[in-house]
Amino acid sequence: VNVRIAPRGDAPDAKASAELFEILEARANNGKIVIPAHEHRYVTIVFSPASLNVYTAFFEATVENGLDPKTKQLKLELRGEGSLPNVVIDLPPPPAKPIDMS
Repeated sequence: VNVRIAPRGDAPDAKASAELFEILEARANNGKIVIPAHEHRYVTIVFSPASLNVYTAFFEATVENGLDPKTKQLKLELRGEGSLPNVVIDLPPPPAKPIDMS
């Protein structure tokens, strides 16, 4: 099965959006995943947003030499939102009573 992330359209921003999604298993296997008959495989898709924005792309899986056009391809829409990192600073509580330093 050939797997890939495809842009939604031909616009430059659609192509840039698709580049933020990555299929980890496909990187090591040149975009192919072997799935024996009557079995399944999981894929991990990593999303690395570059800014505060909504990003979309397609995940496509195509069976090599698939003959039936109804079942040889799976196409799913991917969506992700960039967000700001959240930092929380915990300070120790103030002392219950003043400390006499004399």
